[in-house]
Amino acid sequence: MEAWVNRTKKPFIFRDWDGNLYAQRPGDKIAFNFGRRAVSDAVNITNLSRRIIGEDWLCVDIGACIGATSVPMWKKVSPRGRVYSIEADPRNIERIRQNLILNRFPAEFVYNYAICDRNEDVELNVIPGENGWQSLGDPRADPRLCAVADRIKTVTVKGRTLEEFCKALAIEKIDLLKIDVEGAEQEVFKGAARLLAKGAIRYLAFEISPPMLKWFKDNRTAEELINFVAGYNYRVYRILDPGNIGKLDPDYRPGQMFDCLAVAPGLAIPSDLIAEE
Repeated sequence: MEAWVNRTKKPFIFRDWDGNLYAQRPGDKIAFNFGRRAVSDAVNITNLSRRIIGEDWLCVDIGACIGATSVPMWKKVSPRGRVYSIEADPRNIERIRQNLILNRFPAEFVYNYAICDRNEDVELNVIPGENGWQSLGDPRADPRLCAVADRIKTVTVKGRTLEEFCKALAIEKIDLLKIDVEGAEQEVFKGAARLLAKGAIRYLAFEISPPMLKWFKDNRTAEELINFVAGYNYRVYRILDPGNIGKLDPDYRPGQMFDCLAVAPGLAIPSDLIAEE
C-alpha cells in the first residue's frame, strides 16, 4: 500500500485500532502504521483521552501534527464539548482538517500557531519529507538525524502565547491540555504562566524528551520542566501505556523519554486513573 501511494500520489484512508480514520499521503510511513495500527506512537495519550475526558470538556491539542490526538479527543467530547487543534507547521493544517472531517468532527477549530512564550513571528525548523520533528529548537546537531540534517529548513510562523490564544477566544478554563512540541515545552509553559497560577488548566499532558531538549542551547533539563509546573502546586505523574497514571520515578534514566500528566491543585483524581502500586 505504501508503494502504491508513493507511486500514484493518491491518498489512502487508514483506519486505526480504535476505528479512527486518517488520510495517508506519499511519504507517510504507512507500512509502519499498519504494523502498530496507529498513525502515532502516543498510545498512552490516546488511552488517557479515552479514560479521562468528559463529554462537555474543552480540550486544547498543542502540536497537533495531523490530528492523531485531536480526533480521539473529539470522539469523547462531541457534540457538547470542543477541541482546539493548534499546529505550528503550515503543511499540516489542511491534513488536520481533512482528518477531522473524515471522522465527522468540526474542522473550524484548527489554528496555525507556534504556541510559545511571545506574540511575534518565530523560526520553526522542519524536515521536508518527514513529519513530527518540527521544532523551535535546532535538530541539526542531533546524531540521530544526521542522515536528514542537510534537508532541514527554517520557516517563519506566527508565535502566540497560550494566554493570548485563550484571551482572543474567550477561553477561561481548559479541561485537558496536551503539549507535544519537540523540546519547546518550556516556552509553552512560560506563555501559560498566568493560566497555571490560576489553576485554569485542570489536566496538562506533556512530553519529556531529553534528546530534543538538547536541540536548545540553554542546557534545559527534564527536571526543570517538571519543577516549573510543580512550582504552581500541580501534582505531576507519569502517563502509562494503558492511559492511567503512576508515580514519577525520580531515578529515571537521563535519556529516557516519557509523558507526564500534571493535575491542578485541589482537583480530585478519579480513582480508576491511578495505577495500583
